[in-house]
Amino acid sequence: MSEVDPGEGTHRLFPDLSLPESKRHTYDLCAKLFNNYSLDPAVREQVAREETAEETEFIETIVTTRPMQMAKEAIAFDRSQPAS
Repeated sequence: MSEVDPGEGTHRLFPDLSLPESKRHTYDLCAKLFNNYSLDPAVREQVAREETAEETEFIETIVTTRPMQMAKEAIAFDRSQPAS
């Protein structure tokens, strides 16, 4: 379960998760995104360059991971199959 405090920008994403060190970088990049968004739908968000850079870094990192590669392969396979 995640804990989010939008006023302070603090969070704990899956606090009981035992994370292998090899996955720490991706987890840390994801965690940095949590203070980029307002949880109050009435608040108009202002997007800072730093936030855009964080989002870009996260996306560029995750597209190289095995789960994303498997998802791409599954989509490509589905598209190659005749419609039923």
